[in-house]
Amino acid sequence: GLYYAAIPALAERWTGRLFSIDTLGCGLSSRPKWPHPYGHRCPPKLAEKFFVDAIEAWRQQMGLETMVLLGHSMGGLLAIAYAERHVGRQLKPSRLSLGCQPVTAARLGEK
Repeated sequence: GLYYAAIPALAERWTGRLFSIDTLGCGLSSRPKWPHPYGHRCPPKLAEKFFVDAIEAWRQQMGLETMVLLGHSMGGLLAIAYAERHVGRQLKPSRLSLGCQPVTAARLGEK
């Protein structure tokens, strides 16, 4: 996808280590059993917590004290959610794009 096409350009400009991770259940990542009984009707905050907790577990497993977390589409939303829940773990909370619907973007004050 578009995100993977951007990785070489990001690597050219970044002096630190660069990791590209797939959100659980996306791309080439594993597809663990969904832990909530709601199925596809899971409340958004519960789903967000599931994915943010997975990012934090990955950070700990990798031994990273801090990181710059970029995301595209849902990953952009998760990067912001991660920054809110784990203050101080991100050097520069960022996103490449949020992938929001226009109504959602308007609620966030974006164009």
